[in-house]
Amino acid sequence: MVERPAIVIVDDQPDALTAMLDALTRRFGTDYRVVPHLSPSAALKAICKIKEDNEEIALVIADQRMPEPSGERLA
Repeated sequence: MVERPAIVIVDDQPDALTAMLDALTRRFGTDYRVVPHLSPSAALKAICKIKEDNEEIALVIADQRMPEPSGERLA
């Protein structure tokens, strides 16, 4: 079974991540998988796994100011 393309969202603030997850899932959930992460390093691992599985990433949305690597490094 082919997975729907992923929208990966990354924010280290749980409330902001939850709000984005809810909004994006309501709007795009039938066409895309919305994959949330609280940590940039976890998001990078997930992105690598998605690519290894030859699945598509439609969009990455990352908070610009986060610990670890910043959101800019995810782009």
